[in-house]
Amino acid sequence: MEGMKTLFSMLFKAVVTTLGLVLMAGLLLAGLLTAVIVLLWARLRGRPLPPVNLRWGRAGGFSAGAGRPAGEVVDIEAREVGASCAARPGAARPALKEPGAR
Repeated sequence: MEGMKTLFSMLFKAVVTTLGLVLMAGLLLAGLLTAVIVLLWARLRGRPLPPVNLRWGRAGGFSAGAGRPAGEVVDIEAREVGASCAARPGAARPALKEPGAR
């Protein structure tokens, strides 16, 4: 009876390990397939390939400027915008000028 328990225990461990390896390989293939599809889609559209960012763990965020003063603070007086000036759906908007045009 003890031999059967050991046999089933080893068999169970082998099955679980095999399933884990199959899952890992499937996820790896799904990631590679996704990367290939994204790269081919970018090439077909004629756009540059997306950049690869491998800089992990770089501290930044809010701690970078914590010790420095904020600089000059400008206080403004708020005013209400009239109903005629507010952008309404379907309202005509002025055309944008080209950069550098006068």
